[in-house]
Amino acid sequence: MPDFVVLGAAKAGTTSLAALLAAHPQVFLPELSEPGWLGWDEGAPRRWPSDVPADVPVRSREAYLELFAPAPADSLCGDVSPLYLESAVAPRRIAEELPEALLIATLRDPAERAWSSYWMHRQAGLESRAPEQAFGPEEHRVQVGYYARNLEPFGEGVLLLVFERWTADRAALEPLVQRLGIDPAGFPSDIPRTNRGGVPTSAVAATLLASPTARSLARRLPRPLAAAGRALKARSLEPTPPLPPAIRARLDALYRDDVHALAERLGGVPGGWLRSLGGGA
Repeated sequence: MPDFVVLGAAKAGTTSLAALLAAHPQVFLPELSEPGWLGWDEGAPRRWPSDVPADVPVRSREAYLELFAPAPADSLCGDVSPLYLESAVAPRRIAEELPEALLIATLRDPAERAWSSYWMHRQAGLESRAPEQAFGPEEHRVQVGYYARNLEPFGEGVLLLVFERWTADRAALEPLVQRLGIDPAGFPSDIPRTNRGGVPTSAVAATLLASPTARSLARRLPRPLAAAGRALKARSLEPTPPLPPAIRARLDALYRDDVHALAERLGGVPGGWLRSLGGGA
């Protein structure tokens, strides 16, 4: 069973963090990415929207344990499933199944995270609205960014990493290194930047890549092939436009209290967050 679990947040560097951890010789991650079993409970595990079942590829304890069977005896095993931060049942399931596991969350400027999520859905053919209509307070992409509220059911022991810090400076990963008890020299020299979003240049290609069959296949590919597939996909994308100031201001206003509620645990409001409010003022 896993020694650590990365809960999320989606579009906050979880894929890059998984690639970094998987490259460490003391760490084992299963070939199947985002197994999600600890967020499954014979129903729709998402909080928002509650009527849409999540895509959970592993739905039995036996199948979950099998994922970790190839792990070397002395390695640390991990489960990276950003669904968990969005799951109504994951806090209870993790507490029951993995009471000693280290829980980790990587968090990104919530406004930028929501903007990235919007373009991920546009890329997948799941969103056709203009940005001005796609960031209401009840939208799933907006709800995910209330980090303090969403982390509360997991308790205060969750190790928090700030995406903007650890991708810019490897020293920001020192708390993770210490908590896992691994050699920092085991990480690759460069932090992988994977699963970047973008604007699809072909609507047909975007639809094919977003199909359930394509997503299921991508999860089951060996890690090198999956990385090659993501690189190929990235070449079919144009960079996303910057977050419009009006949407930034709207989102910053929504997130202000939640960000400040988490600021002490983050060592202050991270630089760039709440920037339309004067950097958290």
